Order: sequence, then C-alpha cells, then structure tokens
Amino acid sequence: MPFGLKNAPQIYQRLLDNALYSFLKLTPEHEQAGRPDVFDHPVPEDRSTRPVIGRRSFIDDILIAGSTWEEMCTKLERLMDACEKWGLSISLPKSVFGLSRVDYLGHSASAEGVKANLEELKQLTFPKTLKGIQSFHSSLNFYHKFIEHFAVYAATLYEVTPADLAVDESEPERLKTAKVAFEELKKKLVEAHVLRHYEADRETTVIVYAYDWSIASSLAQD
Repeated sequence: MPFGLKNAPQIYQRLLDNALYSFLKLTPEHEQAGRPDVFDHPVPEDRSTRPVIGRRSFIDDILIAGSTWEEMCTKLERLMDACEKWGLSISLPKSVFGLSRVDYLGHSASAEGVKANLEELKQLTFPKTLKGIQSFHSSLNFYHKFIEHFAVYAATLYEVTPADLAVDESEPERLKTAKVAFEELKKKLVEAHVLRHYEADRETTVIVYAYDWSIASSLAQD
C-alpha cells in the first residue's frame, strides 16, 4: 500500500477487520451464487471464521486484554496466527506485552476501567483565536462521555465569534462566559470518574434524558 493515498487508512482498516473480526466482504461471484445464510440441512454449518480478539482495532493500534495471564496469552497466539495467515507483520519495538495499564487512543485502560488521558489538556490556556477554540472543543468532544452536561458547557464555546476575540479593552459578556465554561470543562475532566468495563452477567439499565430541545441516554450497571 503506497503512502499518501487518501483512502489508504480505510482500506487498511477493512483488511484488519477481515483478519481479526471476521468482517468478510463477499466477491461478486459469491454474491451471485445465492444467499450464504440458506443451508440444505436443518442444522447450520459452523462458521469457519470467528473474531480473533473480540473487538475491533483502530487501524494499526490493536489492544488485547484478558482477565488472566493465560487468557491474554491465548488471545495473543490467535492474533499472531491471524497475522501470519493474512501476511501482516507486528513491530516488536512498538509493542508492549503483559502490562496492567496501557494508554490507548487517548485513554488509559486497566482492569478497573477506562479513564481519559488528560495530561496535555490540563495545561491548556484559553485559546486566543476562533480556530484554537474549535480545536479545543474538538479535543474535548473526544472525551464527552466522561463529562456530565458536556453539551451545556460546550454550547458557550460555539457562541464565541471572531469579533469577541478582537476586542482589546473590555471583554464581551459572551467571551467571559466562554472562559468560565472553558475552565469548568477542564475541571470536570480532571475529576472525571473511571468508566467501568461492561460485564455481560450484571444487570444493565438504560437511563433516558429528555428535554424540550434534546434527548439523550446512557447505559449503566449496578
């Protein structure tokens, strides 16, 4: 795969999905041959392809977890077998194994759960340009699941205009409100709780929030 192609990440992601998560795209010949879910016998045939690690990867970032050392080693063996079958290589200098906590896609994951990795965001000061505000908002939006009432605080950042930032003397009220929301969002991120991993054997509750202007929901377990 040559570097620089616009759709290269999507093609590589599809390759990994096929290799690790059994997302197999049928060829035109197979699609014309008939439906693959129709079988002649009363018992369906066992699938020859199954997920290797139980979750999708993000391009070339692959995370494997296990409740025990033996489980993790078993999944690692399956991963290496799949990579060998599909002609994929693993970079050992870029890999880590057997850690109790790892940083993955801006998050810190461990047996306790997932928390936001915020060291860089905590040092930020209020942006001086509209583009800087938009960049900060995009970064926070990545962690919105950790922040209660995120949309309410983030709305004030959306309302800031270039004219508000161009004022040298007295700050407009809209800019003052945005700065308060900016600091409050950073504070909420620092105080954010760890999100526990989903457990299939525990009771699950769906909590729905409905307002005149929006609707939202969350998944919770006792």
